[in-house]
Amino acid sequence: MTLTALIHSVGNIGIFPSRAFIPAFLTAVLLRVGPHIPMLQNAGILLGVSSTPTWFTSDAALVILGILSVLEIASTKSSDVREFLHEIDPFLKSAMAFLTTAGVLSASDQGLVNEIQGHAPTMTDLGLSAAIAGAVFYITSLRSGVMSILHHADPHDDMHLQRLVSWFEDLWSMFGLVLIVLFPIFMLAVVLAITGFLYGMQRYLEYREDKSKLPCTGCGKPLYSMALACPSCRKETAQPFAVGFLGMPSNSPAPNRQLHSLDLIAKKRCPVCATRFPDRASRQICSGCGHNLMETSTERDAYLAHIDQRLTKTLGVCMALSLVPIVGIIPGIIYYRIKMVAPFRQYITFGTGFLVKWGVRLLNLVLILLQPVPVLGAFLVPMMAFTNYRVYRSVYASTLGAPSLAAAQPAVVSPQPVVIAPIVIASEPQLEAVEEQGHS
Repeated sequence: MTLTALIHSVGNIGIFPSRAFIPAFLTAVLLRVGPHIPMLQNAGILLGVSSTPTWFTSDAALVILGILSVLEIASTKSSDVREFLHEIDPFLKSAMAFLTTAGVLSASDQGLVNEIQGHAPTMTDLGLSAAIAGAVFYITSLRSGVMSILHHADPHDDMHLQRLVSWFEDLWSMFGLVLIVLFPIFMLAVVLAITGFLYGMQRYLEYREDKSKLPCTGCGKPLYSMALACPSCRKETAQPFAVGFLGMPSNSPAPNRQLHSLDLIAKKRCPVCATRFPDRASRQICSGCGHNLMETSTERDAYLAHIDQRLTKTLGVCMALSLVPIVGIIPGIIYYRIKMVAPFRQYITFGTGFLVKWGVRLLNLVLILLQPVPVLGAFLVPMMAFTNYRVYRSVYASTLGAPSLAAAQPAVVSPQPVVIAPIVIASEPQLEAVEEQGHS
């Protein structure tokens, strides 16, 4: 094991938490072709590299890693795929870090060229690879905790912040390798800085989450400031705070408790205790208080009517933004997605939601092609808002067994006061059943 190979391996800790296959592929390419490039021949990591391909730099390995890297870049631009990868990221990236570290050590150590003839890597190399994989697992877990805040605030990335972060991580996984090769000591400092930043950010977010909770006046246990009732003792809160734009508590009190409960549902939170709903399902049970979401037709009809009432204002805002050529399209799309689409889409299952999303994208593409048409182009964003709203509302209503929009009389056409049934909090036996189900 050379010192430069050791430094390179430790430096990988700062790259693999971003991507799994891209740094592995680029590292294998560097070890394979780097010694033949005059500008890279004197790089520390390449001085001891054997000219004979190892298992990590073989043609088959390069092809497989290259294909996986392309798929990784494409897949991380989809909010649905990112949601799936979020669950396996720490394990996948740790495994690739282990294999890459072992590959670097075997390729950069002239004494291990015999591995090609059948000898296994040394226990020291395997131990170091395992240590690097463990560090990557820890930092990836920190990253997942930070990214989960963005995901909870904007689960379908309507504001494209998660996609922007994804592109940045793609670039970092590529140029970070250059830093390891050219400035290895500097890269070690960067690794320490990244680890410290993620650790500090996670602790800050945990502190902010705890600070946003208030003690229950009945039992003293902390509860969300947006909650209408305590999930433990069932005591109603005197004045819940309103729901913010991205589902976080605002600094102003909720003016209407009934409408506030519907706003909580629209942000995928329990209408009783404000606990987040984890699943993409129209009907689910709150893990905090046991509230059965959409169990009654009264709650279902009130929620649909509540979102319907947003349509007139949303179309007006979209119309105003459409008057700004080209530039007005992006904020208009973000606005109607958050106000009219997200309240339905976040409760549609993954498979159905995937098909609906791509069908709507094709429809949006047709509408965008109409923008250059005089007069008609000014109605582009409102048309997209209305068609997207109709599609997602219909799919969501079908999962509930609710009547379609054509059969119903939504409040946006003939405004009516919204009335919902009194909030029913689960009893102790129901909560025990929910807890047993969660443990199983």
